[in-house]
Amino acid sequence: MSSSNTLDAQTDEIRQLMRQKLGVRGRDFPTALARAKRRLPKALRKEGQMLAAALPMADHPKLGQTLGRARLDRAAGALREH
Repeated sequence: MSSSNTLDAQTDEIRQLMRQKLGVRGRDFPTALARAKRRLPKALRKEGQMLAAALPMADHPKLGQTLGRARLDRAAGALREH
């Protein structure tokens, strides 16, 4: 459950940064990522898509355990740095 909360917090922070830096609005992270389109480099779009796909799985008790937390943290860090 705590991994879900940290993933939600990370994606909310990235969504706010995307709004500040890129001017992208969205009510949630997947929507904001879809609206960012070509404003993000291809590699970062791919990282963002991976995070967006992991969000629903993080809420599930068993599927949340299958997520590679280190990989998701690296992806969130890369998006945060951009």
